[in-house]
Amino acid sequence: MRSSIRQFVEMADQDDERRLKLEQMQLNIDKTKAEIEKLDKIDDGPMEIVIKRKGED
Repeated sequence: MRSSIRQFVEMADQDDERRLKLEQMQLNIDKTKAEIEKLDKIDDGPMEIVIKRKGED
């Protein structure tokens, strides 16, 4: 699949809308991966979940 996409990108005109959409999708994938990696590195220790009725302090 990647080779087919790469081949299309090489053949497509620089301003081809389909090529630009493919590039945008790849950038979104890369951004999501980076955000996931960033979240994985955050380790604040154990979580505490508090459940209380509305109006209780």
